Amino acid sequence: MARRINVDSTIHEAFLSASAAARLLGVRKETLYAYVSRGLLVSHGEARSKGSRYATSEVERLRARSKARAGHAAVAAGALRWGEPVLDSAITAIGPNGPIYRGYAAVDLAARGTSFERCAELLWTGVLPAESPRWESPRRRSKLAAGRSAERAVALPTASLGALERFPTLWKTMARAALADDARVHGTEVDDWARARKLLMALASLGRESDAPTFAGRLAAGLGLRPTPAVHGALDLMLVLVADHELNASSFAARVAASTGADLYSTLVAALATAAGPEHGAAADRVYALAEAIGDPRNAPRVALERLSRGEPVFGFDHPLYPGGDPRARPLLALERARAAPNGPSDSARVLRALVAHMKARKHHPNVDLALVLACESIGAPSGSASLIFVLGRTAGWVAHALEQRKAGFVLRPRARYVGVPPVTD
Repeated sequence: MARRINVDSTIHEAFLSASAAARLLGVRKETLYAYVSRGLLVSHGEARSKGSRYATSEVERLRARSKARAGHAAVAAGALRWGEPVLDSAITAIGPNGPIYRGYAAVDLAARGTSFERCAELLWTGVLPAESPRWESPRRRSKLAAGRSAERAVALPTASLGALERFPTLWKTMARAALADDARVHGTEVDDWARARKLLMALASLGRESDAPTFAGRLAAGLGLRPTPAVHGALDLMLVLVADHELNASSFAARVAASTGADLYSTLVAALATAAGPEHGAAADRVYALAEAIGDPRNAPRVALERLSRGEPVFGFDHPLYPGGDPRARPLLALERARAAPNGPSDSARVLRALVAHMKARKHHPNVDLALVLACESIGAPSGSASLIFVLGRTAGWVAHALEQRKAGFVLRPRARYVGVPPVTD
């Protein structure tokens, strides 16, 4: 049955034949007829008859839409895969020398011995404090509660735990803090800064009681490390280098949650859940597992070659944003080389050193995940600590992104390009 034609709307319209319309769209006639059946184009006449005509303006609109899908939409889709920027941010820039926090290169901050607290304040406020601020610590619990907490945490420093086994401690800490904060959905940005300082100090102790006045000190206690200036300095170095990295997956998750009006605790839980994946915050656990699988430094070249020949990744190497090598890894590797353990490097450290040497000869560079593992080994941190340190350091960036997105005042709601089954029509 021929489609009805509204004479009033088409009397001054120019029309194209099926052949001309198909040429303009750059498709075959069969595709043109498919557009008609899907309702994307109107055929003025029987769609497959010689007399069918197509309004020039409608064909031009469809052509413009097709070009947009092939152009802008393709760029937008690629942007979500290490592609073009999709958001404006004044927090962190990514350059060939690594992340730059509000104008300060992260590697320079780390080299100058910047404390994690100063780095976090820079990310949040845009101002680098001249001295390390004293953050408020959570109230101490009763002796009975503290004793029970110590009993639960006693295995933490010596057990070989991965990030997924340890992250629940952080989730519980966030949940407790949120439930105790009746004003969490109210207040100013300054209130959230204070809220973040107190929460991060609670997270640092990893469920243990600690009187340490600094973030690094509380973290050292949580990991069961000796509270020496050298250990605290090493932890600050690690934390500063991973404090932010632009729109990484977990920071983007924090921004999505914040854009909906979620409170600070909820945005951090969203980010932490995202960081729990082995492709992101728990990536260092794969490095520990690889070192254990290699077992002996002499096996490193063979295992690496076998993986590469099978097209499998060698975990802990290369980074899409740093083809010449991850700049954050260099100071961490230097830290590991500089710290001479009393009994020499650990077994894992010897394996990873051999692996780095072999992979570098094949033009593969260690990334921050592997370097964090080696840095942790150099201070005697328990296996699995690297992922925890990564996540705790990144909390500073999560807070910064959540607060910036909240001020942006719009909900992050990207669109999907549907590629499924066409709509069913009668």
